[in-house]
Amino acid sequence: MPTESRSTVPYTPLSEADDIVRRMQALQIQAPIEIVAIGVSTGGPQALIEVIPYLPANLPVPVVIVQHMPQTFTGALAASLNDKSVLTVVEGQNGQTLEAGMVYIAPGGRQMKVV
Repeated sequence: MPTESRSTVPYTPLSEADDIVRRMQALQIQAPIEIVAIGVSTGGPQALIEVIPYLPANLPVPVVIVQHMPQTFTGALAASLNDKSVLTVVEGQNGQTLEAGMVYIAPGGRQMKVV
């Protein structure tokens, strides 16, 4: 049975934010990007430490993250990422307005809904 072919971009190790932009451009995304959403579980905190600090200070969209983690740890994760990033990283709050260049981590044990 034939498999569906998808255009993919070869993986290269992330060394700076420009790598993300080049990969996104290579995908030929037609619609404007309005938000970046990241969902992670096991290994997520380490992956976030390797990605979030490379996002540029002038990022024109908000970033939302759902990390499978107990409620008592997501605030500390947000604070740790905030210390390592040029962007402001916070634990999200109900009813909060999303702003470009900000990173919001869903509180532990909860999901995130953007309206």
